[in-house]
Amino acid sequence: MKLEINKWFIIIGTAILILLLYYNYKTKVDSNAYKAPTDSQVQKFIETNNISFLDKKDIHNEYTIVPFYDGNQVGFYTLYSDHKGEVQSRYIMSSVSKKESKVFVAGISPGNPYAIIIIMDENLTKETKKAVVEISGGLTIEESGENKSSYILTNNKIDDEKIFMSDIKLYNSSNEVIYSLNENWKNIN
Repeated sequence: MKLEINKWFIIIGTAILILLLYYNYKTKVDSNAYKAPTDSQVQKFIETNNISFLDKKDIHNEYTIVPFYDGNQVGFYTLYSDHKGEVQSRYIMSSVSKKESKVFVAGISPGNPYAIIIIMDENLTKETKKAVVEISGGLTIEESGENKSSYILTNNKIDDEKIFMSDIKLYNSSNEVIYSLNENWKNIN
């Protein structure tokens, strides 16, 4: 009889352990289920937070980048929808002076690489027709546009390999370089 009771404890204990492991697995899977918010969620976030946004772009349907510039502060929000469908945000912001810098550049390398270029100079915005990010290994990513004050350039490669931006260049309609991040840094130093 004692053997039968121990047998039932083992069976019930094993069943409880399996259920706990399944619950733990399911919770982790669900908690990692972040995705890009819907357009209406992004619009509501922008309106609620009174953001002077410039553009928005989904990055591999995992999150949305929203760059902003209001004349005093420049930066970007990273928005994502959590497992409950609620919009979560992170942001990077900097106080700037147009005299100090005409262009704000930010980005991320591993995972889902992207570069954000925010042009804070009206003349440079009007003149720029194409933004190009030069990456280690000779790869370039470019985006064209008329009268755009922000560019969000993405690499379609999703991995953990680190890539490095070697330069960011802005081109005019004659395909001439009108701004180079490297040249700008050389002139500052």
